[in-house]
Parts: sequence; structure tokens; C-alpha cells
Amino acid sequence: MATSPWWRAVTGLQSTGLLLIATGWGVLAAPTSVALSLLRAQSRLALFTAISLVQAAGGQICGFAGVLIVSRSAGAYLLGLLVGQLAALCVSVAVLRPRLSGFGGASKLRRVLAFSLPLVPQQLGGLILMAGDRLVVQHDIGARATARYAVAYAVGSLAMALVTLVNQAWLPRMFALGSAAARRKLTEEMRAGLECVAAPSTLALCVGAPVMLKLWAPASYDPSGLGLVASVVAVTTAANVAFVANLWGVLDSGRTPQLALATVAAAVLNIGLNIVLVPMWGITGSAAATTVSYGALAWGTRLASSREVRLPGRRPAVALLSWTTIALGLGSAELPASSVWLGARTASAVLLAGAGLGIGRWVARGRLLGGGGEERDPPEAVNI
Repeated sequence: MATSPWWRAVTGLQSTGLLLIATGWGVLAAPTSVALSLLRAQSRLALFTAISLVQAAGGQICGFAGVLIVSRSAGAYLLGLLVGQLAALCVSVAVLRPRLSGFGGASKLRRVLAFSLPLVPQQLGGLILMAGDRLVVQHDIGARATARYAVAYAVGSLAMALVTLVNQAWLPRMFALGSAAARRKLTEEMRAGLECVAAPSTLALCVGAPVMLKLWAPASYDPSGLGLVASVVAVTTAANVAFVANLWGVLDSGRTPQLALATVAAAVLNIGLNIVLVPMWGITGSAAATTVSYGALAWGTRLASSREVRLPGRRPAVALLSWTTIALGLGSAELPASSVWLGARTASAVLLAGAGLGIGRWVARGRLLGGGGEERDPPEAVNI
């Protein structure tokens, strides 16, 4: 709120009331996210699901109720989301029974802050890395190009969204493991499994992108011209998998300042590349900047991890699979998009997606869920 005069003009958000509600939502969402992570680490999935539903579905119900009952305005909707978030936090506190005595240890608090404070600029850098390209596109070639890019990015980033969900689900489980060797083993298995799943999933997106764009994008967006953009974004999945694996190693070693530096550097690189490439190549240049920046992030986080937890290099066969996927994915953008070819693309995408799901089930049953090591006993109460 204190810095809002400097960024309000950029975002176009001028209402002080909306800012207060959004800030309040963030204050409530942070401890709720911590509680959900702890529940995942303790394998209390029923409670995790219940609180997630209260937070997501409950917030939406309250938001729409506010629009229907109070006023048809953004403020009423956001106020409903705030109520849903407050309800989720109350349920979390009731379930976990936090103890305020945890605040008493100064040395413990210093260790917590030393680990967590660098994650604030790291998260900000991650947000800029994901969304900062839109600002450059908006500034250079206008709102319509930004909308077209957003649609293509949404299609191309579906596999990256899957990787993000796996990371969110398994990161607390990794920290629940008692030994460093068990955490390293789980990280290696996670990376190998994700790389095997990502290859057919990425190809499915690249091949099927023209079909999905034709179904989702308005005709005025010229969806036939967005296939290459979606494919360039899709092949970024390989770098995203490497980043997530490196992220686990960096967090395990406690090197969060180095993680923040790598993420902010990748975000700055992304903005700089967009400034250079968007005037030359339009939204395709912005997609290319995203791919290069995520590659730089994967490289930077690998350097940031300590030697004790750094994963070994990929096997030649896996590296060949990743590069082949990138080449085939980008090459598929040059295939025709006529009615016959769209049918062939659809069939190929369905087969590839099915292969990805099949590999994912095999990985989950035979590797990720079966590997690991000894876990700590879940605590009955939580010291804050």
C-alpha cells in the first residue's frame, strides 16, 4: 500500500478500496498456504482438500453472492473472496492448533528469516518472469497483440502448469523426509519422471495447438497465426522441469539468497530480451524471450545449488529426448492447418497426451510414490 503511488499508473488500478481488499486477501492467503503445505507434508490429504475447497470454491461462492446481493461491482466480488479466504484460514488454525510459544526463540526466528526473506524478491522475480513480457508487448504493439499472446501462452504453457502442480504437491513431501539422501533420491526420481512425461505432453501441445486455438480463440485473433507462438512457449517445459529439480536442491541446501539472485536475473533478462525482440518479431519474439529466460533460470539455479545436493547431469538418452522434443515441437508448427491436417493433428495430440498420462501413472506408482525413505512422524501441533 505504501508504494502504490509508484505502480498504480502502470497497472491501471486506482481504487484505494480495491487495494485494501487485495492486500487483506494476501495477508490471509500467506498463512493459509503455509498450513496447506504442512498438511501435504503430513499426508493429511482429506483436510488439505477440504481447506482448498473452502479457499477456492467457497471464495468464489461468496464472491458471486456479493455481486448478486450487495452490488454488481468488482469490490463486492473481491470482498466475497476475502470472506472465503478468512474462512479457510480459520479452518486451518482450528485443524493445526498453532502455538504462539514458537515466537519466543530469537535464534530460531533469525534462521527462519534468513531462509524466507530472500524468497520475497524471488517470488517477485518469478512473477515478472511470467507476466512482465505482457507489459512490453502492450507498450510496443498494443492491447490486441497482448490478448493474442495471452491466448497462445495459455495453450502453450499447459505442460508447465502441470510441472508447477507437481512441484507444489511434492515439495512439502520432500521436506518431510528425514535424511538428505532420501530427499536427493526423490528429487532425482522426480526429475527423471517429469522429463519422461514432459516429452509427449509437450509434443501433444505443439501438434494440437492449432486445434485448441481454433476452438478457444475468437476468429478476430487470427488463431491460425498463433501456432508457432504456442509451440515456442510449449518447448519451454524442458527448462521448467530442470528449474524445478534445481529448485529442490537449492531449498534443501538453504541457499535462498542465490535462488533470489538467479530468479531476478532471469526476470531482468526476460524484460531485456522482450525489449529487443518484440519490435523485430512481434509476439513470437516475446515467446522466444520466455524460452531463453527459463533456460537461463534453470542454469542459474543449478549453479546456486551446493555441491552436496546438486543433481548429476542428465543421462545422454534423456538429454537427446529433450532436444528431440524441442526440434519436433517447433517443426510441427510448420505443418499445414487445413481441415484434413487439423484432424490428423487432433488424433496425434490425443495419442501423445495419452502416452504422457500413461507414463505419468507408471512414474507415480513405480517411482515417485514408491521411492523416498523414512519420514518424520507428523507432529500433532505446530509451533509458530
